[in-house]
Amino acid sequence: MKKSDFNINIDKCSLLFFNSLSEKSKRLYAGLESMKLGYDGVDEIAEKYSIHKHTVRRGKKGTIIRGLIANRAS
Repeated sequence: MKKSDFNINIDKCSLLFFNSLSEKSKRLYAGLESMKLGYDGVDEIAEKYSIHKHTVRRGKKGTIIRGLIANRAS
């Protein structure tokens, strides 16, 4: 199996996983994935999952807030 085949399989699996999530979970997951990509992550994730950039930004904000709340609780 070539590395490019592996990447295609991972992309298909991540899309299947994304589509199985609730709307709120999709938003948070998209936000988290965009943070992992860094600059232009919002654009890339919005295109990859066919969602609006604003949705990814809301997820990113929600992920950060959840992280801050979890850190305070520890």
